[in-house]
Amino acid sequence: MAERGEIYNPTLANQIRSFKGLRYGKITPTDIDAFMEFGNKAFVIIEGKGKNAPLPYGQNLALERLCDAIQDKDRAHYSLLIVCEHVLKDDGVIDVGNSTVLKYRYEKKWHLKNWTVTQCVNDFLENHGINYEKHDSKNI
Repeated sequence: MAERGEIYNPTLANQIRSFKGLRYGKITPTDIDAFMEFGNKAFVIIEGKGKNAPLPYGQNLALERLCDAIQDKDRAHYSLLIVCEHVLKDDGVIDVGNSTVLKYRYEKKWHLKNWTVTQCVNDFLENHGINYEKHDSKNI
């Protein structure tokens, strides 16, 4: 049995998916690398890219709109979208927590800060009083 946060079935994770039958004009599916929900109050979306790989315009727009649609202060729903650059460990596994944040979207605006993904998520949760077991990605 895999530990929480680890890939449960690496064979399935490596399968290639075709979205050929899901094209609607110029619209095709996009993926999200990670999604976390904290008690129906805080939502975190993470998209990772390889070194110098751009975030395609359509994917950026779709993720931005999703993040903004979730954000609703009147209902105490807060959202964070992180675009990060992958950190590949020696074993070939992408260490998302230690990946470098390229930009993040919060309160319907893009921001830049030199953080790891874990630092960005921790700060977001702390700012909204969301209780969680805090992790330091450097020690995982």
